[in-house]
Amino acid sequence: MELKNNLFYKDINLIGKDIEEIKKIFGYDSLVLDKYDSVDCDDIRAIFWFENNKVESVTVY
Repeated sequence: MELKNNLFYKDINLIGKDIEEIKKIFGYDSLVLDKYDSVDCDDIRAIFWFENNKVESVTVY
């Protein structure tokens, strides 16, 4: 399932968050991303898709 409007994690909507915010939320201090990367996150079993440094959508599995 791909979500583009709202995906809440601990009362925070992750859609639209920038890369630095996502790194803080999930504790990815050493994670290096560019603006078009995706990140596989085991905390919520999801892949984050970034565009222009912000979460554009999240694939949840």
